[in-house]
Amino acid sequence: MKPGAPFLFNAWDSLAENDFARAVHGAAAAFYPANPPAFFARTPHGYHDEARIKADLTAAGFTHMSIRRVAQESRAASARDAAVAYCQGTPMRMEIAARGADDLGPVTAHVEAALAQRFGTGAITGKMQALVVQARARRAAGPARADFAPRASPNPEGRSYIPRTPCKSAGPGRRTPSCA
Repeated sequence: MKPGAPFLFNAWDSLAENDFARAVHGAAAAFYPANPPAFFARTPHGYHDEARIKADLTAAGFTHMSIRRVAQESRAASARDAAVAYCQGTPMRMEIAARGADDLGPVTAHVEAALAQRFGTGAITGKMQALVVQARARRAAGPARADFAPRASPNPEGRSYIPRTPCKSAGPGRRTPSCA
């Protein structure tokens, strides 16, 4: 990444801030109390701690960080549509299949009933929230590595680095391992 360049990404906030995902997660856990699926808590809603995100960015060499929470309204035409989307249209499907090959339909119906109980019949709405993260790549004070030097004329995308010592050829089209 070019020094000083902006780095932007977003991540879902916690399950507590995302109504549909929280309800689906809870219903699936109720269906499998001995071995609840953890996909939503682990993956899409598992990276939301601001201190951890800032520590990770700092360790990766980023500065000037900001994290903004953005809330919106999630909509589905029905509890059934939301249940099918979450249970059959995400990696949750594989977690269901791993617990029982014939469970996809019953789990989807169980999740649909939980969503209808919580949000009603017909079109449903719920809160969804994400984090929008912005940081800047640390500006380099000099060459990134001691054995590399800047090219005499940098390319338009920024500075490029080439080895100080040229690679020796090991034959036509081949290079020594130190040049790979």
